[in-house]
Amino acid sequence: MAKDGLREREASKSSMKAAGIVCAALAFGWMAVELAFKPFLDSGRKALDRANPDHDLDDDEDEDRQDRRAATPPSEDS
Repeated sequence: MAKDGLREREASKSSMKAAGIVCAALAFGWMAVELAFKPFLDSGRKALDRANPDHDLDDDEDEDRQDRRAATPPSEDS
């Protein structure tokens, strides 16, 4: 009887170890793919951002104007 409980615990530990190894391998594989194909993924993501119909290009121009205004000091008219 005691051997059955011990075997069950060992089987549980080994299955948890295997699940941890699989998760680590998947994470490592994901990082490797992201690193290897980074230029292609970045250009694809930019193209998707530009193709987004909800994205308003005028908003970007307004933000640029506001940034330029904030960067320039006010003129002194005395």
